[in-house]
Amino acid sequence: MKLYPTEKIRNIGLIGHGGTGKTSLAEAMLFHTGANNRIGRVDDDSSVMNYDAEEIKRKATVNTSLAAIEYKDCKINILDAPGFDDFLGEVYKISGAIDMAIVTVNAQSGVEVGTEKNWAVMEMAKTPRIVYLSKLDKENINLDKTFDSLKALDAKITPVIVPWGTFDKLKGVINLIDMKAYEYTDDKGKSIKVQDIPAEYTAYAQAMHDQMVESIVECDENLMNKFFEGEEISAEELKATLKKGIASNEIKPLVSGMAIKNLGTENLLDFIVVGHS
Repeated sequence: MKLYPTEKIRNIGLIGHGGTGKTSLAEAMLFHTGANNRIGRVDDDSSVMNYDAEEIKRKATVNTSLAAIEYKDCKINILDAPGFDDFLGEVYKISGAIDMAIVTVNAQSGVEVGTEKNWAVMEMAKTPRIVYLSKLDKENINLDKTFDSLKALDAKITPVIVPWGTFDKLKGVINLIDMKAYEYTDDKGKSIKVQDIPAEYTAYAQAMHDQMVESIVECDENLMNKFFEGEEISAEELKATLKKGIASNEIKPLVSGMAIKNLGTENLLDFIVVGHS
């Protein structure tokens, strides 16, 4: 068995309202890192994480399940907790064992009751968090409304990786740090085309970028002074400060994805391991 030094181990919890795709995200992470040769699905009983008979019957997580993956020489222990209120005790149980929580939020629904309850548990534990915006393939998604609901939950939630389209116009994600668009050209998340942001999305991306920069510089006094003096802030400075801000709980970045197609999974894994993407 390979041994990992402490600094190369990440213990993460997947939490959120029931049905927001926590287990599907875990399955995508297993597939992306080679721990499984396919993306397990809850709805067809092929999930690795939901193996209990009751979970298979309910098609929902009942007990916290554990899996381990390796990514960029780091071991990531994944604790997939139930999302329904009846099992909130499981979230309390893992809160003292994890270094970071990945909070899944349905892009169509935004913040729900379960989101608020899970968030409150992590607030008490002072656990760093990343918000994962899921279900990007659903109809009638209003991203502005969803982002507003997240800001109302916690003003420190800051979009960093945002959707490039939704529903049948979903193409990939836009990275607001490097201001590039990432187009996913297959259903396995393995073929990605990095390109300039399309003209119809430039205004949207620039506005989101400006908001992100303002949130990130608040985590570092020197960078904030540089910002207010009108000096240019590099992508590397933003990444370094974002990493520090996540660890100190001064910022909660939002990333976006569609787990069943492994879309955006690599971005999330980068955040878990190195603090940015």
